Amino acid sequence: MQYLTRHLLGRFNKSWWLEISTFTPEALSPDCNYYFGPFKSKNEALHNQSGYVEDLEHEGSKVSYISIVHRTTPRQLTLEYPKLA
Repeated sequence: MQYLTRHLLGRFNKSWWLEISTFTPEALSPDCNYYFGPFKSKNEALHNQSGYVEDLEHEGSKVSYISIVHRTTPRQLTLEYPKLA
């Protein structure tokens, strides 16, 4: 219930989000941007960052960029970009 409340509030108000960009070594794997949140504060996002990074690395992705942003809820939480040949 707490997640649902925070998610709905994030649709209308700005919240703190982790934005993590990844790449995979395989040529055919897409680069991705992930949004994790919403968080009540920048410190809360920072505190949770390592768990998300570990999960992505466990799946075989390499983290190339991490940012903590203050924004409304993203339309998509995962954005995939095809690799350019």
